[in-house]
Amino acid sequence: MERVLFYVQHLLGVGHVKRATLIAQAMVEAGLDVHVVLGGTPVDGMTFDGCTCHELPQARAADAAFSGLVDYNGRPVDDTWRDDRRDQLLALYTDLAPDVLLIEQFPFGRRQFRFELLPLLDLALASKPRPRIVCSVRDILVTKNTPAKHQQTVDYIDAYFDTVIVHGDPAFVPFETTFPLAYAFAGKIHYSGYVAPPENPNTEDCVDTGRDEVIVAAGGGAVGADLMICVARAKAQSSLSHLTWRFLIGPNLPSSIVSAIADLNDPGILIEPNRSDYGALLKNCTLSISQGGYNTMMDIIRAGCAAIVVPFGSGDEDEQSRRAAILHNHGYVTMIAETALSLDLLSAGINQAISRSHSKYSPFSLEGATRTAGIITNKR
Repeated sequence: MERVLFYVQHLLGVGHVKRATLIAQAMVEAGLDVHVVLGGTPVDGMTFDGCTCHELPQARAADAAFSGLVDYNGRPVDDTWRDDRRDQLLALYTDLAPDVLLIEQFPFGRRQFRFELLPLLDLALASKPRPRIVCSVRDILVTKNTPAKHQQTVDYIDAYFDTVIVHGDPAFVPFETTFPLAYAFAGKIHYSGYVAPPENPNTEDCVDTGRDEVIVAAGGGAVGADLMICVARAKAQSSLSHLTWRFLIGPNLPSSIVSAIADLNDPGILIEPNRSDYGALLKNCTLSISQGGYNTMMDIIRAGCAAIVVPFGSGDEDEQSRRAAILHNHGYVTMIAETALSLDLLSAGINQAISRSHSKYSPFSLEGATRTAGIITNKR
């Protein structure tokens, strides 16, 4: 049985972890011995079933602008912390001696972790036998006009990586759209299709849950406060005010926002933690209102529901907006820019979303997790 060491580091949202759980599960089902290295804060409700998990000292982004790294207690990390974490990672690699080293996002992101990833990659290259080294990266990158960093990324791919698995579809968004130097390693790129939960999750307890409801979600909630409070206040003036609005609260949503929603004293508002049956709720609902993260968009496409998406767009973070805009233009969702969000625009968007003709057919493959496992087991 081949052993995979899967490095996963999230910094702010929980989308990277959710996608990683689906990929890891598919690799287990393909017969691989999967070891997951986690370096972020715990995410409630997300498990790596069938995998062995190894936790490094926790790190997260200091703020929504990704200005730096802080530890579990919110203190800026220092060189001693970095050295300790690097040494733990290298010792784990040496102990496991994996056949495949799978790294999520780097070198296209997670550059703040070069202090441990470059030594890890050097160690892997020097190993005998050498593992296959694979990058797992989403379809769209944050746009950055940084030619020197782009070239450095190409150099890292050339020096270390055998395969780059892009979790997207070139007919929908070619990788070179947001990474213009992709041609330099075109022979290493394999598109998996989009990673989404299975078509028929276990929903025996929620056959009718969410029926004729408005489902409101903001992922982990770290950057969803403005959206959640705006949606709650918009309910009273919405054409769907007579329906139940179910607010799913992520673990990182400030408690003050939850209290503010509850203080509206609207009996038609339900507040509960994020649910594992989110996909089933979307299949049943009248309307979904959410941010536009990769995983949320895949859930919406899988469900074929009417949806408003308000993509996170702080600073130069345009990845969600680019994907949502394409889906909006093709009739799959109704997009509202985060900078334009208001009660009046949201109310108008609700009317548009429930009246417009939207496609219930996916524009791309949603079997990306299974195909990722296939690419790895086929030794490409």
